[in-house]
Amino acid sequence: AGIVALSTPSMSGVPARLMGRRFPMITPPDHLALFTRDGLRTLLRRVGLEPVRWTSFSNLGPQTLARALRRHALGGSGPAVALSQVLGRAAALPATWMDRAGLGTSFEVYARRIA
Repeated sequence: AGIVALSTPSMSGVPARLMGRRFPMITPPDHLALFTRDGLRTLLRRVGLEPVRWTSFSNLGPQTLARALRRHALGGSGPAVALSQVLGRAAALPATWMDRAGLGTSFEVYARRIA
């Protein structure tokens, strides 16, 4: 009896819901199908597995958030760069809370065969 470990982008998370088709984890050919939590749970059950540990992660630190703000909302002007740095720092703690609530960018799942 072993454990299967996997990680995959989450379509259930806040970033995917907010960004829709612009969600940066949609990256063919690397990620052709993205899962919601319910969809991945259904797939695991179909192949005889049950999740035993489920976490969410995003790696959304202040610099990553600042870059995303410049790319998707603010642009690259001098004032936009300065504002993105401030907003990136301010958003880092809520991003941590988002992960703890299971609503981050990606899932990490450990599953075992159903007994």
